[in-house]
Amino acid sequence: MQCICGKCQHEWFARKKGIPRRCPECHSELWNGLREAKTKKYDFASLEVGQSKVIPWPEKTEHGAKIQFALNMFSYRTKRKFYRQGTNNGLFVQRIK
Repeated sequence: MQCICGKCQHEWFARKKGIPRRCPECHSELWNGLREAKTKKYDFASLEVGQSKVIPWPEKTEHGAKIQFALNMFSYRTKRKFYRQGTNNGLFVQRIK
């Protein structure tokens, strides 16, 4: 079976039957397909002063705090100020400063 690493583009033939665990060149276990980012990237940066948007809650309620944490960290790093209010549909975010 011929294999091609999606990360380093290395090509090789598998010695055993089945799918190899990792690429022999870069040793990546994700050679068969690059994984998606674990965290969602919320688009806070596109908000201008006075603009607002509703960011929908994730399916699992315990992850709602991650949206607020991401907004808090973004606000801290960029020194931008946001008004936030939890609603049934999601987190209402408005840029103040």
